[in-house]
Parts: sequence; structure tokens; C-alpha cells
Amino acid sequence: MLLQKPRHKLSRLRLAMLASFGFLAVTPTMAATPTELLTNAPMSAKSDWHYRLDSSTRLWLAYYDNKRLLRLRAPDGNERLIVPAGRAQAPSGLAMAQADDNVALLWRDKLPVKGLYLMTAVQKIDQAVELSGDTQPLASFAAVGSPGQVHAIWMGEKAIPNRKSPYYFYYRGIDLDTDLPSPVVQPVVPGLYPAMAHRDNGDLMVFGWDADVSPQRIVARYRAGDANAFADSVAVASLDGASSITPLFRGFRSGDRWFVLWHALYGRSQASMRIEGAYSEDNGQTWNRFEFRDLRGFDIGSLSVATDHRQHITLAMSGILLTDSGSGRHTMHVMRSSDNGTTWKPTPPLRPDAKLSRFAAKHPAVTFGSKPGELLVVWEDWREIRSRLYASLSLDAGETWTYDNVPLPHLPKVNLGLRFDSQAVFAQGDQFNLIAEQAMDDSLQSKQLVRVRFSKSDLKDLSHADGDVTGVANTESTAEAQEVATVDAADGATKIQSETSGSDGEEQNPAAASVSAADSTPAPTANVQTEAQTQTTDAKTALEESMSEQALRKRIDAFWNALVAAEHDVAYTFYDPFYRAHNSWLLYRSNVGRIKYDGYQIQDIRIDGPVAKVKLTTSAIVPPFRAPSTGEMISIPQRDVPLTDTWLWIDDNWYREYYSESQNLKYTRYQ
Repeated sequence: MLLQKPRHKLSRLRLAMLASFGFLAVTPTMAATPTELLTNAPMSAKSDWHYRLDSSTRLWLAYYDNKRLLRLRAPDGNERLIVPAGRAQAPSGLAMAQADDNVALLWRDKLPVKGLYLMTAVQKIDQAVELSGDTQPLASFAAVGSPGQVHAIWMGEKAIPNRKSPYYFYYRGIDLDTDLPSPVVQPVVPGLYPAMAHRDNGDLMVFGWDADVSPQRIVARYRAGDANAFADSVAVASLDGASSITPLFRGFRSGDRWFVLWHALYGRSQASMRIEGAYSEDNGQTWNRFEFRDLRGFDIGSLSVATDHRQHITLAMSGILLTDSGSGRHTMHVMRSSDNGTTWKPTPPLRPDAKLSRFAAKHPAVTFGSKPGELLVVWEDWREIRSRLYASLSLDAGETWTYDNVPLPHLPKVNLGLRFDSQAVFAQGDQFNLIAEQAMDDSLQSKQLVRVRFSKSDLKDLSHADGDVTGVANTESTAEAQEVATVDAADGATKIQSETSGSDGEEQNPAAASVSAADSTPAPTANVQTEAQTQTTDAKTALEESMSEQALRKRIDAFWNALVAAEHDVAYTFYDPFYRAHNSWLLYRSNVGRIKYDGYQIQDIRIDGPVAKVKLTTSAIVPPFRAPSTGEMISIPQRDVPLTDTWLWIDDNWYREYYSESQNLKYTRYQ
């Protein structure tokens, strides 16, 4: 599939179908530049991976494949296994750091004994340095780079006198000129989650969580780049009333300020979760604390941080409101500061359309662009039943969105997602780069990594791809907006007519013809636009009638007629692709056939975007059969059974969503 040539037109049929119900943003299948496959080996759905840019901004990528083998991808695309020769291995955990003109790789191995290993990309694995000594390292560590050095912290479980908890973070540095580690392993702070920030000159700030004291507290230790040891530990904040913190524990730097963020549980109720933070502008001697009060009660599952190192900071988060935890639905929040963290306020919503709230959206990733004020947020969105990637771009650091809810390119019939704990998006020159997880099939059990590249102008083009410009801020001239609307609308209407007539011939380009004609023969723009809009409206109306309920009714009839005729091989093909990816035809066949259907009647069909609810009554009987486990004869006389089915618009067709009421089981993830 990855070698398939992308289609160079949107499916206008699909566009009009969703547009009729308010879902105007339809993902294009032509990439702004072709999507690049980054990994050679398949990965399990939960496989760890990291990337770093070297000093020349070249991309290096490390990941675990589905056999738990560690692989390193160089900027030229070549991969190599990081596997020791002559001994068994059990690697876990992964971190990367810039190491001047290449990168450093950090991982833990518990064979033959627990150890933490670091090597640069130009070294062989037998040159890897063991850092942890006798600290008994666990798979919780981080690394950063400064010119000539790599700095690593890790959690060890070596017993510490006079402490209840053995979990402590330790530090060691590597001199890149000699490839030698610093001579002494330094204990730094207590805690469970690694959090470290740095300056380019080698200054470090390491943060910890001390749960052995009462009340618990957040602590920090500073190390100057030219010093050999850390300064004394400083209390950042006292967590009065807190019982624990979550893994959402981050340290970063913005300009001259050091920041730490934590997510704490206060009291016994999870609904009392708070996300808090503090900053210091005197290298950790004093700290100013703050809280995002509007996010109280949210179980934050992902966090992305971006700063322009001047005055602007943006935090993009997703989480579940715990008073509504039964739904399990994530909501996204983006907070911004224009005074380097002194005050915070939310950006405009990423998905302002209330109709989209029933569809999952999560793991927003944020980055600043190369030009002042450019701010990009990308997220994983399930509004199309499959997971897609959407983006919003601001040119005023998040005050407004210039291009809003723009669907990013993808190949047909794929699911694209983002990692919950990775800064998945970054800028290189005028290009934005996004590393996404692409599921290898609809079981969503394995993945590969792909890169999508696009520019501000690409987002502008993609924002117009559905023939609608109302979602774009008024930063363009009225004449330009009218021209785009006219061209896109004319193209859309003609393509819809072509597809609904069943033409399989080469696609025409009426938009280009309209432009050429307009260049050679002046015509009233308003009249042309009105005519194109009328054609588009008529086409959408026709499709709403012929391709929504009518098309769905045909699919429903075909499915139930197959069940009545006991043609289970046919009925199987009507189930959603996520169910079929998990359940083969043979498995499906082994579980059906006991119930005999002899009729059905549709009472009501309600379509809302890509989801339809269908109420019907079936007539069914269970003929006598002997239960295989007990030998008991079982039968159910004929009766009418009321049902409510869910049908989903996926891959340009309607499919019945599989749902087991007795098991509360389905395989789709759009909610």
C-alpha cells in the first residue's frame, strides 16, 4: 500500500456526502509532498521510539521492532540493529540526545545484569558505555546534549540509607571528545519520572518528586555548565493535600526561565486532579508557582510543549474529564503565554464545531515555526471513523487560527495517529515535519512510522481542498478568496457529476478550463461564482438523496437478505473493517448460523454525518440443537426482535458496526 501512487484528486463524492451533514473537512489523499516511510521493520502498537535532530538538523530515529530489537535509522534512511554480539539481551526504555554532528542513544539492558548503555550513532555497539554502576537502573531515564557533551539521568532502585523509597535519580555525563563518562555517578533527586532541562552551554536543571516527606514536594537541583557538581536541592513547591503525582512530569526552559510542570492527585477523589507548574529566573534559587484552574478534574494523558525562547510558550494537552470518565472520550486543550509563563490563557478551540465532540481527538503536538508568530498544532482525529491527522496554524502565536482544522494528507484506507508522549512535530526552515504512527492494518495491533512534510502554503491549499473557505481566517484578499471558491466549487461540481454518472475515464480539469476561459474572455465573476455554487448545491442535494439514505437502505437490505438466505460469507463483508481485521471469515463462520432469520422490517433511519442509526425488527428462530458443553437441547421459538444497528460511512461506503451487547465489545475507536 505504501508504494501505491496517491490519487491526485479528492473524492468529490465523499466530499459532498459528508458536506451534506456538516462535515466539510475531508482529508485529501494527495500529500503536500509524498509521505515518507521511516521504518523498515514492523513495530507493535506500543513499541517505543524516539527521534533527534543533530547539529545539522538531520533526522535520526531509533525504535523497537515487533521482536523487541532496537534499531537506529540514519538520515540517509539506512538502518542498523543495536544488538550485542555473543550474549543474550533484554533491552527496554529508550532516549536520544543531540551529540554534536550526530546523536547519542541510551537504553537499559537487564542481561547479564542491569545496566544503562550509551553510544553515539557513529560507534559500534561494543563501544557503548555502561553508565549506571551499582545503582540498579530501571527503564526511566532521559538525556540531553550540549556542545561536546551528553548528559544522562536515570532512576535507580539501589537502597538508600534513611529513605523509605529506593527510587532515586542519578547523573552522569559523557565527554564526546574522549567518549569517556564522568568519573563519578552523582545522586541528584528522588522521584519516579525523569524531568530535565538544559542550556546550550551545558547548564542543567533536574527536577524530582519527594514522596518520603510530609507534605510531599517538588524539588530541583541546578548544575552550571562549567561545574563538576550540582548545587543543593531546592524545594520548588509543597504539595499540601496531594497523595501522588502522575507520569505527566516535565521540565523545560524558555529563554532565561526554567519551568517544571506536574499533574497531582489531591485527596481521595480523582476528580481533584490538578495540573500545576512553577518557573525560576534565578537558576532555581526561588520559584513562582501557578495552576491551570480550568483544567481541574482532568486526567491529562498527553502533553506537548513549545517555546520560541522569547516570550511565547504553548502547551497542548488532551485528557478525560473524570466526572465523565464513563465515556472515556478525550478533549483537547491548548494553553498559551505571551509573557514567558507569567500568565496563561487558552487558545481558540481546536474543534469549535459542536458536532465533532462525539468523535475522539487526542495527543495534540505543537511547535513554533521559523517565522515569528507561526504556531502549529497537529492532532489525531477520528471524525472520519478512521484516525486521521488534522492541523491548525496560527500566525499570531495562538491568538487566532489562520488555517483551522485542516486535514493532512494520507493514503487511502489507512489509520494515522500520534504518540502520546512525543514531540511529534518540528520545523525545519519553512517546512513543518510530522512523525506519525501508521497502523499496518485495521486491527491496529502493529504500526510503522511515517513522516509528513508540509509548508504554510501547503496548509493554505489543503484548507481549500474541499471547496469551502469559511474555516479560514480572513487573512487573504476578498478577490483571492472568491477566485479560490469559484475554482474549487466548479471543480467539485463537475467531478461529482462525473463520479455519479459512473465514468471511469480520465478525470477532467474543469477548474483549469474555467481559469483559462476567464483569462481570455472577461466574465462577471459574481455570476460565475453563483453558477458554480448553484451547481455544487444541486449536486450535494442530489447526493444527499441518492447516496445517503437510499444508498444505506440498499446496503441494509443486502445485509439482511444475506442473513435470511444464510449467505454468511456475504453478510461478513458488510461488517466494519476493524471487526474483520480482528475476526477472520473462518472465525466469524464458526460463531454464526444458530439463529435462522426469515424476515426483517426497517422502521427508521437517521443519518448524522458518517454515523447512522437504524431501527428495525427481525423475525428469527433458533432451531433445536445440543449444547456442546452440557448436552442440553436448546431451542427458541420464532419471535420478532427489535434492533438498533449502527452503520458507518467508511472508505466511501456504508458498513455495519459490529457490537456485542453481552460483552460490551466493538472494535471501532471513533468515540
